[in-house]
Amino acid sequence: MSQKNTLFKYFSKSPAPRLSQGDTKTPNGNSEGTPEESSKKRPISSNGDSVTPKSSKKPNLGTTNGRSGGKSLSAKKNGKTIKTPKDEKKSKPKKKLLDSMKEEEPVDDSIEDPLDDLEDLDDSYVPDESGSEDEEAESSGENEESEQSADEENDESPNNKSSKRKRTKEPRRSSKKVKSSTPNVKAKSIPSSGKLSLNASSSTPETGSGSFEDDGQNWTHLKFEFLKPEKIKDASGRRPSDPEYDCRTLYVPKDFILDQTPGMRQWWDLKAKHYDCILFFKVGKFYELYHWDAVTGVKELSLTFMRGAFAHCGFPEIAYGRFSAQLVDKGYKVARVEQTETPDMMEKRVKKMYKPTKFDRVVKREICQLTTKGTRVFTVADGEAREAQSAYLLSIMEKEIDNTKSTYGVCFVDTSIGVFHIGQFDDDRHSSRLRTLIATYPPVQVLHERNQLSKRTNQILSNAVASALKEALNPETEFWTATDTLIKISERKYFEEGLPETLKSFVGEEDALGLTASTNSELGVRCLGAIIWFLTRGFLDFQLLTLAKFEVYKPIVISRLPDEQMEKITLKNMVLDAITLRNLNIVDNGQGGTVGTLLHRIDNCSTPFGKRLLRHWMCSPSTSIQTIRARQAAVKILRENTTLLSELGTVLAKVPDLERLFNRIYAQSSKGLHDSHPDNRAIMFEEKVYSKRKILEFIAVLDGFALLQRASLLMQECKPCDDSEILVQCSHFPNHMTPGAFPDLEEHLNFFKKAFDRDEAEKEGRIIPSAGVDPEYDQAMDELKQIEKETKKYLAHQLIFIRNLGNFAIRYL
Repeated sequence: MSQKNTLFKYFSKSPAPRLSQGDTKTPNGNSEGTPEESSKKRPISSNGDSVTPKSSKKPNLGTTNGRSGGKSLSAKKNGKTIKTPKDEKKSKPKKKLLDSMKEEEPVDDSIEDPLDDLEDLDDSYVPDESGSEDEEAESSGENEESEQSADEENDESPNNKSSKRKRTKEPRRSSKKVKSSTPNVKAKSIPSSGKLSLNASSSTPETGSGSFEDDGQNWTHLKFEFLKPEKIKDASGRRPSDPEYDCRTLYVPKDFILDQTPGMRQWWDLKAKHYDCILFFKVGKFYELYHWDAVTGVKELSLTFMRGAFAHCGFPEIAYGRFSAQLVDKGYKVARVEQTETPDMMEKRVKKMYKPTKFDRVVKREICQLTTKGTRVFTVADGEAREAQSAYLLSIMEKEIDNTKSTYGVCFVDTSIGVFHIGQFDDDRHSSRLRTLIATYPPVQVLHERNQLSKRTNQILSNAVASALKEALNPETEFWTATDTLIKISERKYFEEGLPETLKSFVGEEDALGLTASTNSELGVRCLGAIIWFLTRGFLDFQLLTLAKFEVYKPIVISRLPDEQMEKITLKNMVLDAITLRNLNIVDNGQGGTVGTLLHRIDNCSTPFGKRLLRHWMCSPSTSIQTIRARQAAVKILRENTTLLSELGTVLAKVPDLERLFNRIYAQSSKGLHDSHPDNRAIMFEEKVYSKRKILEFIAVLDGFALLQRASLLMQECKPCDDSEILVQCSHFPNHMTPGAFPDLEEHLNFFKKAFDRDEAEKEGRIIPSAGVDPEYDQAMDELKQIEKETKKYLAHQLIFIRNLGNFAIRYL
């Protein structure tokens, strides 16, 4: 078979079902006889070719559909019934019969790795045209009868009798049978022509039900000694009872690793370092899940086991976003493993090595993304965000002042937007400010230093954010010190223009190099270091930190004043602590949702970023009388002008989530993705699809700004809007008669309309700048045209020279 038939090899590598008693076996496990035996069975025509005889078998009158009605017929001779050997065999006890069948038909339990034939070959399926006719010619009538008898036995099995689904037969390429370790499951042959479906990797189930509880007891990973609960260890050899046990790593014996195939060794090496993650392991055009990851995939994603003694399942590359989102929503961590080398690149690398081993002769694979609830960035492969509200990754550190009070350092970020909030504050004995922070900025994942939080704080995190993931980091190595954090920020060069002004406020004044945190911000800087470490593990640190979006978090501090001094309060926002927000059902209904809350009742925002702003306003309402009256005046004008309100709602409803789209476009640009990022080396088979998605996202941003420009013009045309200060600031241009703060985008939008052909960009998945837009591109194209012109001129000159040379040779002769 051609080396290009990798998918066919993939499915035919698994063990095949046991043969029926009527089948003959060859030493290699095929159901056909030897060439000599097959030649004896087939008659020879006059021209020497073998002829396949037609079956002349007629159905017996005592049978139904050509099969016996259940009563054994005995041969009669001279009026006496004589038992045939077959009848004698049926008269044996069932137990002895099963034992004899087991002795006669040994089952091959060897495990073969599907990665062997897939990882170094081309992934396109090319059917074998040669040999198909020979295989059909070799399938004799006797073999067909033996296959029919095997089908009859399977039809009469209890499993098949209870099934009411109609079986569909696929065309056979030959009479050869494929071995399988799973009983009562027929091996399906792949047609010799036609294309394989994208989900072909999951089309050969291990079992019909797909439930891992019944099938998992026989998986090979359950037999590994180092995975048993009483022997499992982390990468450093520590048991779970050890206080320093690292649940993110796994100890895998070296002798076990050396016995694996090159592809499976890669999987075990990655799994040992990311034991807490589900590995989406790229094999060709598919993501594969192995061992207990496959069991999780079947249970949570409704995937189907593929045939084989060890658990494995898979799905096409294009379905990554859907399946990863389902697992992340359920609290799993997903690591996307990509091939960062082609077979040709691998061959060139091996040729340069002195003594390459078998483990070197495999394409390289690397983890390109690690996604959790708190680190979702929604790339083109991940898909769109389904929730408008933010999901925060929170890092917290505590320093107890006494038995009742503590100082907290916090840092939290919504990775889909990229704004870091850093702060440090003292709290009371009820931890009111910490509770308010959690209620206002609800985290979905919490990082903390191992064994450093007080019992009171642990109880708050367990009750207030019970559904959030908690991650304990090791001191100093993972939860960095303040000095280490500032040093690593400086060494990694996240900021081209130096440390942002917000971060400078956390640096001590006496340190000119900016490598020492101030006394009042040390805990906050340490929390920033913990988040940087966690983002680095997920390969997201560069694309988020280089945005340089940092804000100082300062909880509202107010002391109780006497009634005669109430006029001295100058706060601009009301303090609503966590207890007030919960008891009044303002943003949370107590069950982790918003149904029935005040936010759910009044949230009629048309844009996702408008929904987030409304929630923030409700958690900290304004106390300024002037601001409240200005908002009421704006609402009154909009309610009185229903036509304007309807048109604005229609226009704004089409505006995408620009905040998140900005972050996504930046993350996919040359500035947002570091040169050393493994995604730059990843081999993506759906690259054209992803390129088109990037173009569509960029065009969506341009269309979003065009819609905002249109909404601004609609409000400028409405004269009553000039009476509202808020509406003027939101919609009027700075050069308007009634100046506002909304920028005029007309010039920029016209530039991008002429900069490239949108239809061509959406079709081809790339942007080709128009003439005059990019001087460097125009210069490169001019040089290319000049080179092409000179090349044609040179070839024409050489052609004339060759012709003259030929004429000279003829004259010389």
